Amino acid sequence: MNDQKVIDLLNNHELFKGLDIGFRAEHFEVFNVEKHSLICSDCLIYIVSGVVESFVTNSKRKITLDFYSAGKVIGESNILNKSRPRNLYFEKYKALSDTRIICVPVAVVETIIKTRIKFNYRLCRFISRRKTKLQNKMILCADNVGSKVKQALLYLAGRIGIKDDRGTVLSAKIPQHMIASFVNCSREHCNVELQVLITEGFVEYDSRKRFIIKGVGYGK
Repeated sequence: MNDQKVIDLLNNHELFKGLDIGFRAEHFEVFNVEKHSLICSDCLIYIVSGVVESFVTNSKRKITLDFYSAGKVIGESNILNKSRPRNLYFEKYKALSDTRIICVPVAVVETIIKTRIKFNYRLCRFISRRKTKLQNKMILCADNVGSKVKQALLYLAGRIGIKDDRGTVLSAKIPQHMIASFVNCSREHCNVELQVLITEGFVEYDSRKRFIIKGVGYGK
């Protein structure tokens, strides 16, 4: 990927579009991240291709927050929270498939914050929208575990799903333990509810063990 292609991708994202940032090659780095590898979280990250999981950890367990695909930007909250305790506030990221990313270092983002007032407004709105999405995600945890798992699959279909003649296929393999973490239930209980949904014909696996959600109107 040449530098001009990277600059075009950044300039066309909602955070930067029309702001005349003046990106140059020294303002970013491009990385190819292997499946299951952790991604540096100390920068603003543009996902060129692949699927990324965001999560936080505490002393007891890992908590899955969300999933992101090509064209999404992540890492913004870490830049704003960089002075706070990392174990409590920092999101971490893991590639769920072979993934290509563009990293914009903190120093570059801070310069933009200081020199582009409109960027500050967009960044705050961007973070607010993402927080609202996470809060809405938690609403799906209001009922029983079966409802949680079903709503989580529909949510994933909308986030990283690709429609084909079978339904909506998740573009990366999402293990059962990750769904369990996402909806805050045990892996064993999640497995039972998934088997019920499979029996009901709501979801099935493809040959690569990716979920195919049979609901209509979801995915890309």
